[in-house]
Amino acid sequence: MYWGWLKYFLGLRPYFILPDIISHCQYPVACNPHCEEQVKASLRWTADLGNQDEDRRRYFAKIKLGELAALVYPTADALRFRISADWMNYIFAMDDWLDELDVDGNRQMEGLCMAAMRDPINFRATEPGAIMTKSWCARLEENSSVACKERMMDAMLGFFSGLREQASHREKNYIPSVEEYIAVRRFTIGAVPAMVLIEFCGGYFLPDHVYNHPVIKSLQQAAIDHICWVNDLVSYNVEQARGDTHNLITIGMRTKGWTLQQAVDFVGKNCNDCVDRFERDRLLLPSWDPDTDKLASKYVKGLQSWMSGHLYWSFTTARYLGNEGLDIMEHRVVKLYPKLARTVS
Repeated sequence: MYWGWLKYFLGLRPYFILPDIISHCQYPVACNPHCEEQVKASLRWTADLGNQDEDRRRYFAKIKLGELAALVYPTADALRFRISADWMNYIFAMDDWLDELDVDGNRQMEGLCMAAMRDPINFRATEPGAIMTKSWCARLEENSSVACKERMMDAMLGFFSGLREQASHREKNYIPSVEEYIAVRRFTIGAVPAMVLIEFCGGYFLPDHVYNHPVIKSLQQAAIDHICWVNDLVSYNVEQARGDTHNLITIGMRTKGWTLQQAVDFVGKNCNDCVDRFERDRLLLPSWDPDTDKLASKYVKGLQSWMSGHLYWSFTTARYLGNEGLDIMEHRVVKLYPKLARTVS
């Protein structure tokens, strides 16, 4: 590892050193046994309903979103895993689509998708995003409860609201404070609806008094924040190359006057602090009754799977680090892409 660092200290390429976020997160990583078959089917579903051209199809196969679903929902049965893999491909496609739209366009897309969620059977959809929403939500509704669907709808509203706020910042060329950014980022990452799918994939539903308990909420927030800061660390390189400012590293440099490495270290510390918070709060988990305690324990393990699975996937997908992810995972040296370069195709 030290030779890798030394090469860049000598000035051969602009770089930063990724903090050690790997060894700090020791939760088990497992892959869903239905991965291979269902991921292929989900890619076909995404390509067909999302009206993807050949370049887009190859890109989605390369970034391995179905494999992410397999890592974060490792115990789901084939049916529930497939729905979750479809949602994963959908949410990333939606994120990319909404990044290209202004505030009004974001609001219109939200209206179509939420209408499709409210009545996935009867809503008439012609736009690919709404068509995809109808498909995965109809199957979620068929295989869960009304309460589960309501939680998902609330979570998706937060996701759309966060992306609309991001679009507003983009339109106004507004750079938020670190605190403002964190508040928005917790929604734009899409992790809140992903937490609902933990229950769905497990075939259970936490009662409201458990789901809304302060300790459960704190555990959930620690997991969501961990996902946010891991993503900001691994996505910074490709985002700085194309001029995207929706990243805590960029926000820290612009509003705090930090150097790149100082901002990276700040985000890395936040990331590792999330694991510490999670472990602290896990010890405070109350007891309800034996059956409820089992469900709460399953949910906590589901949060852990998201933290460790997303972390591992972040270095194996081509979406952020191209073909260098595993090398960066080992040596932690991130060479900066040139501005405006085509980084991941």
